[in-house]
Amino acid sequence: MVYNSICARGHTAKLVKHRSRLAVRRHFFSERVVNRWNSLDQRVIDSTSMNAFKNSLDRLRKEKEIGRLLHGLNVRLAVGHIFG
Repeated sequence: MVYNSICARGHTAKLVKHRSRLAVRRHFFSERVVNRWNSLDQRVIDSTSMNAFKNSLDRLRKEKEIGRLLHGLNVRLAVGHIFG
């Protein structure tokens, strides 16, 4: 089910995850991808073709990797400055 609202955080094509009484349901493909889909940026969702979607997804992944690397570097520099 798609939750399409202007109030939604992130993008306008959020998927709703329903609770299930069965533990086996959590392992279904449709349940595993909801969190990843909901974490995408609006610019990835707005892609006009499959290739544009893939390219946007690759760009987003690289940006997040660079962000994690820079954050780790900043933490190491700060710790080194404090204890060095």
